[in-house]
Amino acid sequence: MLKPTPQALADAVNALYRIRAIEGPPDGEGNKTVWHQCALGAELVSTVNERRHVIRQELTLVRSYFTWSPQAGMATGVVLEDGPKAVANAGPVVQMDAALDKERLSEALAALAHYSGEDRYIRHLLRVMTLARDGLSADDEDSVTGASAPAPSAGMGRAAMGELIDDLERMGYVRRALDPADRRAKLIVATESALTVTRIVHEFNRDMEASYRDKLGDEPYESLRASLLAIAPRGRRQPRID
Repeated sequence: MLKPTPQALADAVNALYRIRAIEGPPDGEGNKTVWHQCALGAELVSTVNERRHVIRQELTLVRSYFTWSPQAGMATGVVLEDGPKAVANAGPVVQMDAALDKERLSEALAALAHYSGEDRYIRHLLRVMTLARDGLSADDEDSVTGASAPAPSAGMGRAAMGELIDDLERMGYVRRALDPADRRAKLIVATESALTVTRIVHEFNRDMEASYRDKLGDEPYESLRASLLAIAPRGRRQPRID
């Protein structure tokens, strides 16, 4: 079996992200499948749950095959058949590698390296493949990005928090900075744009609270506020800037 050239892999990736993704209907558990497919031998199948978090991805890149899930991590394989037998099998006939093939993974990452688009599924794949190459998992990513601290209080998983931080970084609201206390770690730092938005939100909240106080009077307002604080989940309260 001829090994695809780096140019063939790069051409397949370039064609893949130029094709509009197709999203299927939700299944019985509310999960949806999103397909990216091109005629040059690349296909990305992503499964997302009701919260739009990626829970599984499969990439076919010419003759190489990759699959990822939060539980199993990254696995690699080789495509044996992608013709009629694949159609009958509802997917490519794949022989999985006994262990993660780092060379196969590095070749795919080299083809993906020049991607600079905003497709969240391709960017997610690029991130988990990079982590796998470096011997890390999506959970381990938190020790590098510092994403583990906000994840539980935000009510989302660690990998999803990593995606959110990527989005905020692209929009200019946060930046990653080296942690002087830990060479492996990075701090998530709010930019001036984020601080400006935060100040606007808190000013709005203070104005709204002042309006309620004027309408109700001091004692009824304080009673209402105390009651709301008593029933509000402690981890979900908005921090105050005084």
